[in-house]
Parts: sequence; structure tokens; C-alpha cells
Amino acid sequence: MLFSTFANFTSLREVAASMLGLKGKMSHFQLKNIPFRSTLSDANKRRSHLVFQDVFYFLLKEYHPLISDSRQTYAWENRLEIIDSSTISLFKDILSCIGRKPNTSK
Repeated sequence: MLFSTFANFTSLREVAASMLGLKGKMSHFQLKNIPFRSTLSDANKRRSHLVFQDVFYFLLKEYHPLISDSRQTYAWENRLEIIDSSTISLFKDILSCIGRKPNTSK
């Protein structure tokens, strides 16, 4: 599951497929076989969430000096504009002659 977190995967299908693609490098994972998606799912059902909590706090304690405490900003955040499309309904009568005619299907 740490592999899926580091690779930014969101599904077990992605985890299983990517591990299959890395079959030649299995010695780095210290696995004898690539786990199937159902095996990963069963393991997640039996595993307590506290395992991930312990790993998180261990990594946080270990790498805290290297982690920036300010939020990273992206260049596109300042340029993001949201446009409300509800004004299109104001022109409904004017634009009724444009497009496909429902009665003739032309």
C-alpha cells in the first residue's frame, strides 16, 4: 500500500497492473509473486488502519526537518476563473431558430 501511495494510485487495479509491469524488478519489493487485486483487497479488509497511522507518524518524525511547513502554491491557482452558465437561458427565445429542429429532425 505504500507503493500505491508513493505512485499516487487511487485503485487496486492500478496497483496490480503497475506491479505486473515491474515484474523484472520484484527483488526490490522483496516479493516472490505479484499479488492479485483480490489478494490486495482481502489484505486491506483484515489490516487495521492503525498500521498506516503508525507508518505516517514514523515518517513524519523522521522527515519533519525536510518538510516545508508552508503550503505549496501553483501558478494556475491565481488564474483560475469560474464562469456561471446560467445566463445562457436568457437567450433561449433568440436562439430558438438555431440548431436541429425537433419536429423535422433536420
